[in-house]
Amino acid sequence: MSILLSTDREAPPQSHLDELSLRVTVVFVTTAVLTISWSLYVDDGLRFMLSVLQPCEHACMNVYDPAQWSAVRWFSALLLGIISVLPLLLYNTHKFAKPGLLVSEYRVLQRWTVLGAILMVTMAYVIITHVLPELYRFGHQQHAEAGLTGQYNAVQVVMLALFLVWISWLVLISWLLIYLSGRFGLLTTVSADWFRWRLYGLGSLLMLVSVPDHAQSLTLPLLAAYVVSNEALGRRWYNTVPSAYGVAKPRFDQEGRRRTYGLIDCACSGAHQHRPSVRPNGYSMMHVEGLCRSVTQQEEILEHVMRTGLTDVVVTGCSTRACPRMFRENITRTKARLHGLDLMRLQHHHVSPLETDLHLNLALTSLMNGAENMGNIPHLVDALDEQGWLLDDVLHLPEDQGWGPYTQQPVVFTNGLDG
Repeated sequence: MSILLSTDREAPPQSHLDELSLRVTVVFVTTAVLTISWSLYVDDGLRFMLSVLQPCEHACMNVYDPAQWSAVRWFSALLLGIISVLPLLLYNTHKFAKPGLLVSEYRVLQRWTVLGAILMVTMAYVIITHVLPELYRFGHQQHAEAGLTGQYNAVQVVMLALFLVWISWLVLISWLLIYLSGRFGLLTTVSADWFRWRLYGLGSLLMLVSVPDHAQSLTLPLLAAYVVSNEALGRRWYNTVPSAYGVAKPRFDQEGRRRTYGLIDCACSGAHQHRPSVRPNGYSMMHVEGLCRSVTQQEEILEHVMRTGLTDVVVTGCSTRACPRMFRENITRTKARLHGLDLMRLQHHHVSPLETDLHLNLALTSLMNGAENMGNIPHLVDALDEQGWLLDDVLHLPEDQGWGPYTQQPVVFTNGLDG
């Protein structure tokens, strides 16, 4: 789904493609220049790397295939070029993605990319200078105890180190994305499947295409560990129901469709007596001061609808005709319906203070059961009875009328007694 926020503007798809093409070209050209620049100094870096990774005291690193070593040099230069261009890459990513994201989504993107870049560089340094040397020394010690003389292929040693760094990066950014999305409320039961398909699918694909030939036996264990670790980390959020504004329980309408209702309790800038004493059971509810005038509150409502997957958005104060056109269109784009109870109009017809809870429940009952449906009347009677509004001797309702703001003609409750 695509929605337009207040800061967005209508633009043809080609303009987005042109902008993306320009930004990608800038990043690629910069990366190419930096890669060529690093190729002049990469030998010093590889020499330092081999000196750190070498497990034996004497020289035991050999190059058996000069062509492969040349490939390692260019691959290392490319990797250094990508790391060097990270600031430019992050800047262009944020600029391009910001217009298409909600505020909370953009915050997650900022933290994920910046923290991810810092942690990736740090992790690469730790793995190459501390973790792998210890592992190589342990393996060399095992060879020495077995009476073997260690002679190692420098190409495979470097490529294995880079492969482990790459795998650790994939796991790290996946964990970080799950954690930040969960902390900011983007990862819930509503979005869990979306996250699983995209995150696990893309991460698994990148692992499959990057496993070297001599490590193909590690493919399945790596994939299993990747999926299980992500599932374990995200379990608490995968099973979390969005409840910041209450939980909207599924209901079935007259045609058997599954509906979830969210109430927007709007004060209409002080013109409507709002804030019911108790949130109606089975509804989510947001309290806003002026939906029509506050762009921020409109975006908060849209974000709530998208996160929870509401099918119906119900505004209590007005009939929604005064709501901005863009807001109404955005609600439609989320595949939800926008309703207005127009309780403010009903409030102005009352001499005594409006009984907010009573009229809200009656209006919701009419909305869910259909104001023109004859089966609506028993539901209305039940709603009145739950509020303690009916007397025991009330027996009859006119058979062709509903109740609440949808009533077109006056409705009178009678006690059914003669005279």
